[in-house]
Amino acid sequence: MSPSGGWTSLPRILRKCAAALRSRRNPRHAWAHKPLVTPPVVARDPLEVRPPAVVLARIAHAERFCYPHSRRMSTGPIIELVDVHREYRMGAQTVAALRGVSFAVQPGELVAIVGKSGSGKSTLMSLLGCLDRPTRGLYRLDGRDVQGLSDDALSGVRNQHIGFVFQSFQLLHRVSARKNVELPLVYRGVSRSQRRALATAALERVGLSHRMDHRPSQMSGGERQRVAIARALVGAPSLLLADEPTGNLDSTTEREIMALVYELHAAGNTIVIVTHEPSLARQCPRAIRLADGRVVGDGPGREVGAASAAVEEVDG
Repeated sequence: MSPSGGWTSLPRILRKCAAALRSRRNPRHAWAHKPLVTPPVVARDPLEVRPPAVVLARIAHAERFCYPHSRRMSTGPIIELVDVHREYRMGAQTVAALRGVSFAVQPGELVAIVGKSGSGKSTLMSLLGCLDRPTRGLYRLDGRDVQGLSDDALSGVRNQHIGFVFQSFQLLHRVSARKNVELPLVYRGVSRSQRRALATAALERVGLSHRMDHRPSQMSGGERQRVAIARALVGAPSLLLADEPTGNLDSTTEREIMALVYELHAAGNTIVIVTHEPSLARQCPRAIRLADGRVVGDGPGREVGAASAAVEEVDG
């Protein structure tokens, strides 16, 4: 028929009908029926954490998105190491960096791994972050034996289940804070609108709602570390792994970052801090001390940190 007959408007009418049916079936989102992950919430006062459901409802209403469903793979320990060894070949010699390390970290714990240079803590962090594999022994991450996975599978585990915070921040200096936080979601194939919404929420949680469009070069060291923490948290990982998170900061900024770490811990995040500073270990509820590739102390952070400081004084 001619345009005046009205047939050309039929496709548009059909599209409207289809859209109406979809909105009746699922008024919010394709995954709205799945359980939502409660985002960690940073409060002004750690004792006054706002109800996460209220925050989630506000964000979902404002940005029209839902958090992905939970990625927890088991109900047991987040980290489980049993008699883990890591050896390196250096010419004709074999160097043992880790010698029978065993411990577990439960969901929601804040743990410091402390030791001086050469103790094996950097090697241990590489293993925990699935950046390296043990020579022998067992390593389970969130109930899953990861040491036998392929390189591609390990990359997926790192992207989906581990949030990294580095001493040197590892930010892209030519893009904004929000773009830096969005980066892990790009590799997951998350849409642009959802990446933006999730990155905005993560930066709000670390107190940088007013600095989202600033580049790292326009920020202080403490603000850059907050961006790095937001990037680590944006994908709701099972484990937050921080390597010397206050190593490049002054004492005042260090206290601010540790206050943020406590708030994230109070909100239910599992956090492991790798450090050479006994003073930092003393501030954590639990600390594990390494020496010569072995666990020589595991208990309350105040006690383990004090023992580590005493050993350093003797060695010094």
